[in-house]
Amino acid sequence: LFNSPSAILQYIAQQIDAQVIAALDNYSDDDPLMMIADAVLPVLYQHNHTLKILYTGHYANGEWLTFLKNSYQKWAAPFFDNYDITTAPVSRKFAIELTVKTTLSIISTWLTQPVPTPPDQFRQTFLHLTRTPIIELICP
Repeated sequence: LFNSPSAILQYIAQQIDAQVIAALDNYSDDDPLMMIADAVLPVLYQHNHTLKILYTGHYANGEWLTFLKNSYQKWAAPFFDNYDITTAPVSRKFAIELTVKTTLSIISTWLTQPVPTPPDQFRQTFLHLTRTPIIELICP
């Protein structure tokens, strides 16, 4: 069935990703961060033990993070359709990649805590972190 440990992890990642995509497909909002907070965080929390392994193991440094980045950059791209490159400080591609990586970093930090906060409680923290300039976190 599986020819390597990596194939097992890839299968698990694809199964979780399918649940995330299904949750997103059943939720409609113009704000992608609200979509993640309301639809995705609960799905990820259901798999927090498995995801902790994916985020902290050897697989995380290669295939897992690449899989996430590629999948969610495609999902996020339409939210940047009205991105105005004439007034923006960075290219559209850079903005998409930065947004996805920052969001994934917040989620991975949450899920790799010894005991992750339940999603209904973490929701506000997630939204706050995604809407707060980093300097305000450093120097509140």
